[in-house]
Amino acid sequence: MAVVLTIEDHHVPISLFVTGHGEPAPINGLPVWKSLDESIMTVVAAEDGMSAAISAVGVGQTQGVVELTTEIVQPRDVIAHFNVAVLNAADLTHDMHPGHGYFHTSDIIISRKLEQI
Repeated sequence: MAVVLTIEDHHVPISLFVTGHGEPAPINGLPVWKSLDESIMTVVAAEDGMSAAISAVGVGQTQGVVELTTEIVQPRDVIAHFNVAVLNAADLTHDMHPGHGYFHTSDIIISRKLEQI
């Protein structure tokens, strides 16, 4: 599943939840957020690193990445990818906007409440 943005979307909040064995897991240091293609989407992390704002820059598809170290039993480096599609508003269809988007990789959940258009 991809986060679907229009070229007009800026500062869209996304959040990070880290779990281990169904419980919140501690994180060592701050998670690092980045975009694999800043000509399509940029990412700006919040001060605590547990959320970020993504902004559309150009039409296309890319991935965002969150890197962190969690300590469930022992320190473990985790990298989570989330897909982002940026479209022109005229290209959207009604099925591209579910009520919520969740992206689960390993013990990482990245979520964004998507607005209905």
